[in-house]
Amino acid sequence: MNKSVSVMSSFPELSKKLRIKYFGETASVKDYKDSFVVNHMIQSFNGRPSDLMTDKITGLDDSDPKVSKSLNFRSDCYEKIETFAKALKIPESEVLRRIMYYSLETRNAKKDPVNLSDLKKSAAKLKEQMEESMAALNDLMIVISMLEGKEKR
Repeated sequence: MNKSVSVMSSFPELSKKLRIKYFGETASVKDYKDSFVVNHMIQSFNGRPSDLMTDKITGLDDSDPKVSKSLNFRSDCYEKIETFAKALKIPESEVLRRIMYYSLETRNAKKDPVNLSDLKKSAAKLKEQMEESMAALNDLMIVISMLEGKEKR
C-alpha cells in the first residue's frame, strides 16, 4: 500500500542510520530502499505502544519539522501502525515517527538477533514454492514432448 505520510525533515539521515543498524555498514539506498527499511523497522518493533510515548521521544518529534514522504507499506506493517494509532489516539504518521525515534534510541543496545524460527518458515515456504515450480516445469516438459511427438508423425 503506497501512502503519503508526514515524516521528520531529517528522515533521510535517520533512515540511513536505520539502514546501517539493520543491514550493516555497506547497506546502500540502492540495495535497501526507504520503504523496505521502514517496514523492517515496524516489523522489528516488539515493544508496547506505551513505549513510544516517552518525554524524550515526544521532545524529538516536537522539535523536528515535518515533510511529506510517500512510502510503500506492507499490509501487516500498516495494520500495526493503525492499531498503535488507535490505541494511542495519535495519527498514524506520528506512530511511524515515534517508532523510528524509538528504534534509533535502541540502536546501540544490541543487534536484532536472527530469528531462527522465522528463517525456518521462510526456507520452508521457499522450498514449497520451488517444488511447485518444478512440478509445473515438469508438466510443461511433458506437454512439449507430446506436441513434438505429434509433429513428427
